[in-house]
Amino acid sequence: MVAALVIGGVTAWYLGLRAGVIAAVLSAALMLVAMFVPPTSLGIYIVLGVYVVGLYFFGSKLPGLGNKKSSPLGGWKTQAGKWAIKAKSLWK
Repeated sequence: MVAALVIGGVTAWYLGLRAGVIAAVLSAALMLVAMFVPPTSLGIYIVLGVYVVGLYFFGSKLPGLGNKKSSPLGGWKTQAGKWAIKAKSLWK
């Protein structure tokens, strides 16, 4: 199940947190299927491995998703900065 967390983390890094959570849940479900249905395990592991390797190599080339120049905190940091500037201007 650690692999599901890795898949979720890599997906969250390149595609966003929501996509990462979805990928982690789906990969955990697929790994449970692989655990209880042994003939499918090799195919499932190959599919998940190809997904992670493909996302690693091509994730930064996805339009508007990979090369984020914003903070990982997103709008929260920006909003806090605006509030700090307003508060500073009130104290002058």
